[in-house]
Amino acid sequence: MGTATLVFELAVQRRSANGSVPLKARIIFKRKKVERLVIRIPEDQLGNWDMIKSRFKPSAPPFYNKLLSDWQQKFDKFVSDNYFELGKLEVEQIAEIFDIEADPTDIFLLTYLTDYYEKVLLKQFDSAGGTPRNFKTALTILTKYLESSALKKIKLKEFDKTAFVKFHESLTDRNRLPKPMKPNSAGSVVKKLRPAFNRAVLLKLIPENPTYGTKITTKNPQKPRLDISELKRIYLLDCSDNYSLNLAKNVFLLCCFTGFSIKDVMSLKKSMLLKRDNGEVLIRKRREKSNEEVLIFLHKYSQAILNEFAELPEMSSAENLLPKRVGEFINRQLKIIGAKANIPFNLSTNIGRHSFRQLIRESGIRDMATIKKMMGHAPPRDIDSVYDFVTSKDLFEAKTRFESFLTENLLQ
Repeated sequence: MGTATLVFELAVQRRSANGSVPLKARIIFKRKKVERLVIRIPEDQLGNWDMIKSRFKPSAPPFYNKLLSDWQQKFDKFVSDNYFELGKLEVEQIAEIFDIEADPTDIFLLTYLTDYYEKVLLKQFDSAGGTPRNFKTALTILTKYLESSALKKIKLKEFDKTAFVKFHESLTDRNRLPKPMKPNSAGSVVKKLRPAFNRAVLLKLIPENPTYGTKITTKNPQKPRLDISELKRIYLLDCSDNYSLNLAKNVFLLCCFTGFSIKDVMSLKKSMLLKRDNGEVLIRKRREKSNEEVLIFLHKYSQAILNEFAELPEMSSAENLLPKRVGEFINRQLKIIGAKANIPFNLSTNIGRHSFRQLIRESGIRDMATIKKMMGHAPPRDIDSVYDFVTSKDLFEAKTRFESFLTENLLQ
């Protein structure tokens, strides 16, 4: 996890026209750093700064060292109070403890949530990514509720469990316009807002997360997925006489063989293939949706598809491993492929990822830490990252088991 450090420094290179110099607080964490201005020091006091001790000499006004001590105590208290949660934060989030000067009761709920979107999510994800996009959707729903309930100016601290339960219940109210949400959709809104309130608790803005204790339904209905016999019918389907169908078939099979979403396979680049000394190839990338790391060894079936793509004329000088196609195009072709292969439901690229999860289970892979790393799932608790360390050996054994399972069932 690493240690968070706070140091003070006179930024003499930023001396102003009147000779004053900014005194900066630098927060260092996870090999990153951010700075905050503590105070500007007039020119006649610069000689009182002790660079070794990072404090002012006794001849300086006592106010200066008192201010630095207050900053240090605030920093130390935050690190101590949130020791076990610190690994989930970024250095910018720790630095925010010095940005909050107003009483928490003066912070409007919508102001806080908007700041969370702009200052936290957009620093970690692209605005078009799933996480910020989903949060903004939930925030829009909450904003409309607050406006309709004359609560647009409600303070963050006032939005307690009672207020949140009323909001949650309003989502499924049969009189809701334009229409009531299903319980599953309402629960999804709660889940998207929850991390923002977790952060507010860490920053001591509210005593507890109002979304906890709210009964939510978030279990999605079972999505269609292929069993090995259905996958075999698609794998053996001859589409060589139709370029578009064959391309879509190979994209879909790659999703089934790797667990990648359509955005993930379309963003695969040559630089993400790491060749090992034994000739094996490891894919290392971050999921487009969640930014979670994926590590998975290429088995021969995935490699064969990538080799086929590499021979296409349009890929002769491309850095990407797959020809660029939008998901809608692939899904249109998959409906035809599904009909030809006698699949009892409409195929889509998303089914490929779900089928991969089904197939690796059928192949006998059970270790959850390995499965999470192969699929790019976020660990539910930070302790997973401490005790569930996945080695290359674990991933290679999973690859070997899955490859053998495919060989036994696709080629027999």
